[in-house]
Amino acid sequence: MPIVGTSPDECHFNLLQRLSISRVQPKGIDFFGLSHPTIHYLIQSSPNAKKCANYVFTKFEMGKISNEETGEKSSETNDFKLNHKAFLKHIQLIEASNTAKTSK
Repeated sequence: MPIVGTSPDECHFNLLQRLSISRVQPKGIDFFGLSHPTIHYLIQSSPNAKKCANYVFTKFEMGKISNEETGEKSSETNDFKLNHKAFLKHIQLIEASNTAKTSK
């Protein structure tokens, strides 16, 4: 089922609601990977990027290394409610558990 919203935060909020998760502040930009410097670069490199009226352009500093590249983990990295990659792993674990239960 598609999740639709007017912003990444609204989509993240709708996903959390469907999962009956409360007391989590939606962080759609982070959850969907839109805050990653590579994504910023790709958006800004697109031919018509300047036509996006509400997009805030980012200045890049060469040589800066992100936490993801150094292997450092923030507390949110493994939280399936706040991180898309962790969410996909969580779903895989649930599906594997359900498969194991039905095959017994």
